[in-house]
Amino acid sequence: MIADLLKNLNAIGRENSVSRKTLTGLTGLSDRRLRETIESERRAGELICSHMDPGGGYYLPETSLELRAYVNEQRSRIQSQILALAPLERALNGGM
Repeated sequence: MIADLLKNLNAIGRENSVSRKTLTGLTGLSDRRLRETIESERRAGELICSHMDPGGGYYLPETSLELRAYVNEQRSRIQSQILALAPLERALNGGM
């Protein structure tokens, strides 16, 4: 659904990304439901990328380099979250 919409909007390549606000307006989905739908489509194999820079939004990768950059950004975010959780897990294991 969202991947098809991005194709129809020619949101191919980071520079052609479509904002979440635009997508919610076009689909009638709430912001939360849109994010859940995108996550579901990604898990099903759709290559939906996003960025949070000014003018950010969702897009389909135009090249393998663009896809690699998105994957690297996501891995970095995951690693940052793991590091932020470490002290909390230590507190739990230490028996608060």
